[in-house]
Amino acid sequence: MSAQPTGEQEPNPIDQLMDLLVHAPIGLLYERDKVMETVVKRGRSQVQLARLMAGMARQQIDVESKLLDAAGAAGTVVARGITDVGTKLGLAPEAAEAAAERVDAVVVSIEDAVEPATEPTESSAPSLPIAGYDDLRAKDIVPLLADLTPAQRAVVADHEASNRARKTVLGKLAQLDG
Repeated sequence: MSAQPTGEQEPNPIDQLMDLLVHAPIGLLYERDKVMETVVKRGRSQVQLARLMAGMARQQIDVESKLLDAAGAAGTVVARGITDVGTKLGLAPEAAEAAAERVDAVVVSIEDAVEPATEPTESSAPSLPIAGYDDLRAKDIVPLLADLTPAQRAVVADHEASNRARKTVLGKLAQLDG
């Protein structure tokens, strides 16, 4: 066996090399069963810990993503509510878009007064994204268009262009998609 350093004495490099290359391997041969069992247990434990940490990180990312989505949706709802209340109380500044919507509303009223309602066709009614579309007046349709996806607006535009061709509805669709 090599001598262990005592006090402030530096270990001999040759003794250290002998411990590493000769004594340790011989000791491992005699204790391999005990050492192997301990090393395997620790390895498995570390792998389980790593899997647990990875799972927790994934869950945290999922939760954060869902919270951000919810916060964004809540912010949109609150902003719409504040805008609606402010507009109804006369506190919100009138934008050009609001003025354009008032003009659209007047044109819609005129179109609705002049245009008689047509009977819905059975083949096209179910495919439209707005229920009872053909029974609605232009002034009832225009506010609903902003909530549709671009693909749904395209379906409505095609239907409107081939049927009643109301300028207000087609104009609002062009404004939203333009």
